[in-house]
Amino acid sequence: MRLGEALAQSFPNVFTNQFRKNSRTLFQSHFNSSYYQNMLKRIGIFQEQEGDRELVDELLRVMQLTGADYNNTFRAISLIQDVENEEEVQKGMNQIINHELYSLDFLKVKYQSSLSGSQLLQFIKIFRLEFDENENLITREQDAQDREDDSELGNDRRFLELYYGIDEDFVRREISRKKLSNHFQNLSEVEHLKAVKQQWRDWFDKYTRRVIQEYDQTRTTDHVRSKSDYVQMRATSAKENPSFILRNYLIQDAIQEVETILDAKYGVGHNENHGFQILRSEFRKLNELMTALQNPFSDQLDHHLTHKAPERSCSISLSCSS
Repeated sequence: MRLGEALAQSFPNVFTNQFRKNSRTLFQSHFNSSYYQNMLKRIGIFQEQEGDRELVDELLRVMQLTGADYNNTFRAISLIQDVENEEEVQKGMNQIINHELYSLDFLKVKYQSSLSGSQLLQFIKIFRLEFDENENLITREQDAQDREDDSELGNDRRFLELYYGIDEDFVRREISRKKLSNHFQNLSEVEHLKAVKQQWRDWFDKYTRRVIQEYDQTRTTDHVRSKSDYVQMRATSAKENPSFILRNYLIQDAIQEVETILDAKYGVGHNENHGFQILRSEFRKLNELMTALQNPFSDQLDHHLTHKAPERSCSISLSCSS
């Protein structure tokens, strides 16, 4: 998309507004098709039907509203092989609720917007967005794309994108953050826990009905002759969801361990090449990560490698030079 914007500035006669609009529409269509196909595979649905995309979107909303860890939640869902077994489904749901959710206090801090209310309103105006708080909708003004390029607001938009990296997607995310922040700030712990349980129960009810429907529709085919065959096919969705992902805090812990060992041996300000003179076996955490990366789908990895990131570490970011 950035390349397209750059080309449009260089060749305005070729990359007209209509051409750019058609290109965005075509790209979005192909992207959505691939995106939802992959997301459905992650939760063990293999033949897309009407309503499946809404099921995925609702899952993501529930995860956001309940503070669920992204990777581990998908993993927990994919490990439910027999959705007709209520105990197995309940176990998967309890795994998410009891072990994969972040606290309400953490969510109140996480979704605080970096923008003031007046700044957000100004950006909404510049990008010609319309926000209906009651309907939870963020839309473009009618014909805004056709009118904005030659307007003063269009110039402001390009300035923000070029010099500050602030684009329409950024503004949409900040609006969502503002809404989520207001939502969490107005909740008590008791209200939040009640809502969490209800939201997950409602989603799993829809999910299990959908999976059972797919089994009923496919069990008469040559590929799925029995329930056990379908359960085996569902087991493949676990291969779409690793139990281990390389989280920033794990990398940071390994970096700190290496630096501590090097400082102890060679003093602060050591030459980076000294690291090659130390046996790799001394870097325990680094070795642990390397081993896990070789088999990220294993269920035998240490719990601290597969657990959701601790709240204290969720703000850690790493640069390319780390």
